[in-house]
Amino acid sequence: MSASRLLVRRTSSRPKRRIRLLEKKLLEPVRSEIPTLLLSGRFDPITPPPNADRVAAGLSHAFRYTFASGTHGQALVLTGWYVFVALLRTGLFGW
Repeated sequence: MSASRLLVRRTSSRPKRRIRLLEKKLLEPVRSEIPTLLLSGRFDPITPPPNADRVAAGLSHAFRYTFASGTHGQALVLTGWYVFVALLRTGLFGW
């Protein structure tokens, strides 16, 4: 018996799972007064800057920064940390 037939036979005997839809409340924009730093990269294909703009609209103390030549994961690179530390030093977040 070929491996592909074996795979089909094993997976086809599994019961089908029903996926429950999210509650509408969970799809509403987040609203918060907590100071929040939103980092984006101009070339981010996963969460582009317009998505961060939409999130920031519901955050009364949001600070948005877009890296001009950045991609996804800017918080994990050294320049992302420089922005974070600079904001902490200025006291912008009230910490």
